[in-house]
Amino acid sequence: MNKYELFSHPADQGIRGYGETKEEAFQEIAKALQSLMADLKKVEVKTEDEVKIKAIDEESLLINWLNELLYLFDVKGNIYKEFKVNIKNNKLKAIAKGEEYNPKKHGSGDIIKAITYNQLEIKKENNLWIVQCVVDV
Repeated sequence: MNKYELFSHPADQGIRGYGETKEEAFQEIAKALQSLMADLKKVEVKTEDEVKIKAIDEESLLINWLNELLYLFDVKGNIYKEFKVNIKNNKLKAIAKGEEYNPKKHGSGDIIKAITYNQLEIKKENNLWIVQCVVDV
């Protein structure tokens, strides 16, 4: 079972991650984002990148995290399928593992224009963290 999902939005695409911890939910929403751009079943772990970001609050931290992954896709050309996230005091440190994106191998997914604050939520319900937002496609 995926710990992430996509949800419909009239003009764009919603992404949501679930986890027993906030870090796990951030990892899962990252997978949701990546799944919009490529078939994650076809992504191999060949490279890894370290990500360090900070923000004024956890909502901005989530947006900055997803924007950084989008930046790495656009600039380095990497698609990721595994993440290890640590969060403390609105600072995030993560390792993202994947490989160079190849549309012939990974498929052509959506072109993500931006990560938005639209429908952004970070909440804990019944011992389960849920994080979500809408991306502009």
